[in-house]
Amino acid sequence: MRPAQGVALGEAMRSLPFRLIYASAFAVGIGQFMPFVHLVPFAEDRGVSHSTAVSLFTLLGVGSTFGRFLVGGIADRLGRRLSLAGMYLGMGSMLVWWLAAHTAWQIAIFALVYGTCYGGFVALAPALIVDYFGARNASGLIGISYTAVALGTLAGPPLAGYAFDLFTSYTLPIGIGAVAAFVAVVLVGLAPDPERLKL
Repeated sequence: MRPAQGVALGEAMRSLPFRLIYASAFAVGIGQFMPFVHLVPFAEDRGVSHSTAVSLFTLLGVGSTFGRFLVGGIADRLGRRLSLAGMYLGMGSMLVWWLAAHTAWQIAIFALVYGTCYGGFVALAPALIVDYFGARNASGLIGISYTAVALGTLAGPPLAGYAFDLFTSYTLPIGIGAVAAFVAVVLVGLAPDPERLKL
């Protein structure tokens, strides 16, 4: 079997594209899992019954599954880097929508669309790493890149809870999550196209 082609682990990690992708994953991670932790209490705070709020929560999973199946094929045609930026843009935009949501149907739209963008991110991020650096060290680079999401997630949902306890409102943490997602869009946009990159 022919050995896999690709960039050495250290060289890849020192490259500008990896640093930008890593920083973007950290930024989007700040708000990424807030809905998974706080959607039900948010909905109940808006007067939605507990049973309906739990049903709305399941739409995040439905959207995520949909995004994993649908987005990959579209990204193969449009380009994975720009498609990933589109997923980040969608997540940020939906967080803004979430801020303004007051009814069950508005929260349902948020959960479904946000879940789809999140699922698209999960599908695209590893493929983009391979686009940039080849298959040789793909597992290691994908694992390292996902630590960025873990760090963002470590901060985001707990801070949202603390902020709600302090201000009795989700406005500040959701707003921060939205801004961070838009920053992630810019960071991915600054990365060169993998096809033009020569590491």
